[in-house]
Amino acid sequence: MRILIVANIYSHHIVSILSTLKEQSPDFIIDIFNTNFLTYSKGLTIPRANLYNKIINAQQRWPNFVYNIPYIRGIFAHKDLIHTFKRINNKYDSVTFHQVPKFGPDTCEMFHTLSSNIIVYPFGSEIFRVSSKRQRHLVKFFEKIDICAIPMPHMIDFVSKTYGYNKSIIRIGYGSCIIDLINNSRHTKNSAKSTIGFLGKYVITCGYNGYRGQNQLEIVSQVAKIKNKLPENYIIVIPMTYGASKSYIKKVEKVLITNRLNHIIFHSFMSEENVVLLRLATDIFIHAQKTDNMAASVLEFLLCGAKMLNWSKLRYSNLEKYGTPYFLYDKLNSIGETLLMAIKSESLITDELLSYLKNLGRVSQIKLWSDFYKSLV
Repeated sequence: MRILIVANIYSHHIVSILSTLKEQSPDFIIDIFNTNFLTYSKGLTIPRANLYNKIINAQQRWPNFVYNIPYIRGIFAHKDLIHTFKRINNKYDSVTFHQVPKFGPDTCEMFHTLSSNIIVYPFGSEIFRVSSKRQRHLVKFFEKIDICAIPMPHMIDFVSKTYGYNKSIIRIGYGSCIIDLINNSRHTKNSAKSTIGFLGKYVITCGYNGYRGQNQLEIVSQVAKIKNKLPENYIIVIPMTYGASKSYIKKVEKVLITNRLNHIIFHSFMSEENVVLLRLATDIFIHAQKTDNMAASVLEFLLCGAKMLNWSKLRYSNLEKYGTPYFLYDKLNSIGETLLMAIKSESLITDELLSYLKNLGRVSQIKLWSDFYKSLV
């Protein structure tokens, strides 16, 4: 089995996925076409380079200023790619785009000279939160794809309706390495709280990254209105370790401080161990993202038994097969009253859902990828 991966070779996410795939199927021959041209040109060390049989880099052959000019840079980047293709003399059982590439649909068509199985795994943000211009571009891109790998049913419907994709769709994901760590963790909720510094606290976690789309500002504004009804030992935790501008963090902090809300904001990168501890320590998780392909973070909080508040417009049929596992609110200004109801209520998470979530770890999901690749031969 010879596979060409089209991805950012410096991505920790990609390295983790391919490391697991190689561990499970050591006989797979994996080449990688690096899409991060700029970082490569700086001469940085490639992580886990031994994973790959061959590394293909499209090097810049023109002066740097050319790549900073809109429209013009696309023409020269395309020339770089064509030049790179002349150096590829292998045929592959599969070419897999790990996320939608930035280059155009016509460029993607060139990969068909390398394999009859062109696969894409689009991230939710790449298809949900895009401009109308980008949407039109993606319609043309999907026309060039043979197989689309999608983890969630609601995303399958969206791709079909929005982008007119009606070829082969497989339901498969990359899995969460955090879920694997949770499954193997010996921590209880109290020991996790003690380790991360929240012993004796009622932990309310708002969002899972710093992007404005998580609506942290709106969440804390609504919580402030009912703060006197919260448990005396409450603490509001806001992970903003990536995706947040300094100005946005200051706005959120201002609301928290002005309303004298007990809180902590995580600014710095969190290790996987600390991410697991936060998931386990959380009593209630407030999810208010505007659009979502169900981030792994949502699954991780539920697996750890956190009560979850969820915007009613973001319903997940694959989870609700086991009963609705979250407390729903219709509008952002209903978060406060929904939070109080959740605090007083029993958990909505069933044992059947927990069994399902435990199988969404990276090891289990990459096993599905391995089996899928083998089925192509």
